[in-house]
Amino acid sequence: MLSDNGHAKGTTYEWGVRTLLSVRYPNGGVAAGRVVSDLVSTIDLVPTVLDLAGVRGTYDTDGRSWAPLLNGSAASLGRAEIFVEIDFDVAVVRPDGLKLVHQDAANPNRLATSGIYASTPTGSSSTSSTT
Repeated sequence: MLSDNGHAKGTTYEWGVRTLLSVRYPNGGVAAGRVVSDLVSTIDLVPTVLDLAGVRGTYDTDGRSWAPLLNGSAASLGRAEIFVEIDFDVAVVRPDGLKLVHQDAANPNRLATSGIYASTPTGSSSTSSTT
């Protein structure tokens, strides 16, 4: 299961980049309750699924399999950073939690401003009631 992040998915900030990823693979060598905090990305999903399915060979992808993190044969993927691009914003996320975010001033991120920063969704009116 991969989380959606709601309206935050349009940003390169923490709430838009970090998502919950739960994996269940009965009898596949993944111990119940295992928690992995290493940097992984959605580009790693295909190589991981192929690895867990036993598909061997070469395939054209930039991702890395994180199956070794799941079965405990590796403590880290050895990744120094993850690059994130959403609309015209880019970010570099490091394992130590540091993040560099660049927002393009000439091309504002329409995704981020469409639902996160607006006080009410576009096209709706704000009403309040007391019960």
